Amino acid sequence: MENPVKEQVKKIPNRPGVYIYRNASGEVIYVGKAKSLRKRVQNYFHSPRALPFNVRYLIDEIASLEFIITGSEMEALILECNLIKKHRPKYNINLKDDKKYPFIAITINDSYPRVFFTRKIVRDGPLYFGPFTSARAVRRTIKSIQTLFPIRNCKGPRPGKSASTPCLNFHLERCLAPCVGEVREEEYRRMIDQVILFLKGRHQDLIQHFERRMWDYSRQEDFEKAARVRDQITALKHMIEEQKISLDEEMDLDIIASAHKEEIACIELFSTRGGKMVARDHFLLEGVKGVEERVYLSSFLKLHYQETPFVPQEILVSTDIEDRELIEQWLTQERGSRVRVSVPLKGEKKRLMEMAAENAYYDLDFLAEKRRTEKESESGVLVELKEILDLPRFPRRIEGYDISTIMGQSSVGSMVVFEEGRSKKSDYKRFRIKTVDGQDDYAMLAEVIGRRFGRWLDQTSPWDSSFKKIPDLIVVDGGKGQLSVSRKRLMEMSLENLPIIGLAKRMEEIYKVDEDRSLSLPPDSEALKLLQRVRDEAHRFALSYHRKLRDADTIRSILDEIPGLGEKRKQLLVDHFGSFQEVVEATLEELYAVKGIPRAVAESIFRHFHRF
Repeated sequence: MENPVKEQVKKIPNRPGVYIYRNASGEVIYVGKAKSLRKRVQNYFHSPRALPFNVRYLIDEIASLEFIITGSEMEALILECNLIKKHRPKYNINLKDDKKYPFIAITINDSYPRVFFTRKIVRDGPLYFGPFTSARAVRRTIKSIQTLFPIRNCKGPRPGKSASTPCLNFHLERCLAPCVGEVREEEYRRMIDQVILFLKGRHQDLIQHFERRMWDYSRQEDFEKAARVRDQITALKHMIEEQKISLDEEMDLDIIASAHKEEIACIELFSTRGGKMVARDHFLLEGVKGVEERVYLSSFLKLHYQETPFVPQEILVSTDIEDRELIEQWLTQERGSRVRVSVPLKGEKKRLMEMAAENAYYDLDFLAEKRRTEKESESGVLVELKEILDLPRFPRRIEGYDISTIMGQSSVGSMVVFEEGRSKKSDYKRFRIKTVDGQDDYAMLAEVIGRRFGRWLDQTSPWDSSFKKIPDLIVVDGGKGQLSVSRKRLMEMSLENLPIIGLAKRMEEIYKVDEDRSLSLPPDSEALKLLQRVRDEAHRFALSYHRKLRDADTIRSILDEIPGLGEKRKQLLVDHFGSFQEVVEATLEELYAVKGIPRAVAESIFRHFHRF
């Protein structure tokens, strides 16, 4: 049967833009950009046999086509990146990990800046270094900074707390105590400039600066301060010795190599700053089977540099990439100065590329073996679970449900999803309880079950991909009571054949339908551990949403005291920050960044919480 989209191709304009393919369920399965939309889309349907097999699978699933015209190919590239990030389509190459990577942030707009760990990026706010794949490496780097530089680590834009005396760090010589005026702002700023040099890898400049200070103190016969600077130099030289890789050129450079096996590619990233190696990370890409290296490397650059606020002046790649000139233009625009993407052909850069490629190969081998072992383990757990619970089929998709409430206030329910033994966070759902007043957990659980499966039964409502599949097993947090009300609600919807159990926390007992006695599994049972993970994740997810709503209500009540804040602006703050603590600790720059909040109102909010 000919694909119905093929007939629509002639109506597509010959303009730059983005095209979006959806399947029969309305789910976005592929996003692409093109200089000419008509020519690019036509290529999918002219000679399907000549296409890679993964593209052939895509064509079989396409049920509808959308397109967005842009003013230029550059705009199409940026829009494509944003849509892929939003929808994570099945047939696009995606970073396997969808977590937010950690950064080191410096609040350069504060009078006395601080350095801290964060996963949240605020545009026009702090100065960021990263991203890093290892949170441990970020914390280790921050600890090194605190060893070398006596900067403050208290939270908030103003140093210190309400006390008029410095904290313990001052007495331990780990902080210069700007909170009580022990250091001038200009002197503290010079130290922050040194921290930035350190993070940029310009260690030789730092050593020369420290040596000049040491000799100055010596000439002034201030030997205690000279000895302290000497210790800084020793510590810094020790850190440099650990970075054995360096370049003759003092420049910022990323070296990107890859290796792939079947559907996975491992991308190795070496980062040099100021000619010194400062980071080495690896990333996994999914969906690369049958895809050329030049294509998936191009996808990686778009995914990676869309997330990081820092773009180096040169990026070395193991092979010439697709859309190289266009990506160079985009990265140049992001950096604000010329960015080159090239393949090294000789010298030290080529040697570093070979080293990165070798690391990519070994990392891929290790990760592929780990993945194979995990899959074997997971399939064994599903077999065990099917036999123990006497299920009609393997529980490849398990859904867990829980309720979180305090005295009937801000009551919520959660749905978490595990597929093939692993959490699938993209299918998680939260429910704000609508029909139950007061403390009635059973009625709340029945409401959540009814709403979830009601969405599946109602084919006329807007389709949500989280609800399009029916689970092979339902797990509710609780015992006989929770199981009974959930089962009753399913029966009312003629879904009584769906397998459902309850897992009680107290004795980790499993309750099954129409069985009086509970089932207890050994504590080391892998099947029990999987059920516990589902139950505990549902509890965590419900609790986090409950706290968010509770904090949002708290924010609203406190914001009532601030003049100039109507309901609309309160909602903007609630949506932007989410938790009360985030609003309290927000810097003035972060408040300025909230769209729809005038600067004068942002200043009123800041003064209200910081009282100065």
